[in-house]
Amino acid sequence: MAGMDESAKTVLKDARAVARERGARNAEPLDVFVAALRTSPEVEALVGKPHQLSWEELAKEAAADTPRRGLGRLLPRPVGFDDRAKAASMRAVALAVDSDVSARHLAAAALEQDDARLNEYLVVRGTSWNRLVEILVS
Repeated sequence: MAGMDESAKTVLKDARAVARERGARNAEPLDVFVAALRTSPEVEALVGKPHQLSWEELAKEAAADTPRRGLGRLLPRPVGFDDRAKAASMRAVALAVDSDVSARHLAAAALEQDDARLNEYLVVRGTSWNRLVEILVS
């Protein structure tokens, strides 16, 4: 089984921070993709700048759907990963083939998870998730 390089570890840590910032209990694949965009210069160079993707805008998209719960922001609790984010992590291992999992693999695997918010955002930018996955894993 492949290991994880430092960029992948950073992405996973930051994905939990992204989820926490939007008040969610669990990180979703969109949080993983946002984290990859904002922490990995390689992901930013491959898909962020060429396709005009902004992690700030994506984070706002994710936060818009998060219900606010009373004192949730005041009482910190551990943030985990939902089942789709866990599946994306496992998919990243498969995408890595014979190398360590990197931020690129996590971003590609997160894109493969069907997320209407992300798909709409990408269509507006004139691209699609499968095109970005192709770029990230090549």
